[in-house]
Amino acid sequence: MQIAAAQRVPLPRAAVRDQVPGRCAPAQVTTRTGNHAGFGRIVFAWRIAADYAVREGGNGIQLRFSGPGCAPPIDRLAPPRNVRAILADDGGAAVWIETAPGAGIRHFRLSDGRLVIDVLDAPG
Repeated sequence: MQIAAAQRVPLPRAAVRDQVPGRCAPAQVTTRTGNHAGFGRIVFAWRIAADYAVREGGNGIQLRFSGPGCAPPIDRLAPPRNVRAILADDGGAAVWIETAPGAGIRHFRLSDGRLVIDVLDAPG
């Protein structure tokens, strides 16, 4: 499943290039994962302004965050359903979510600002 261009949240290249990540404190962002019927979910709950951009690859997606100046803590996240790994990417400036073969991706923000990444079961 491909994400339509209208769903992508663009990030200016200058913001990506100038970001110098360190690890975010829990007071800045919390992360969690969960399993649901038909999909796995990853949630980033930022307490500071953070825009994001998504880049799809062959077996997953890359998330880049702009604004916070730090990378979300992902080292203790248990990969949910349809996710093989959640890794720091590009020197910590991004997060790589490696998905199961054929899995679909949907991403959106909730009204309170949380970023939700759903990794959908492969069509059956």
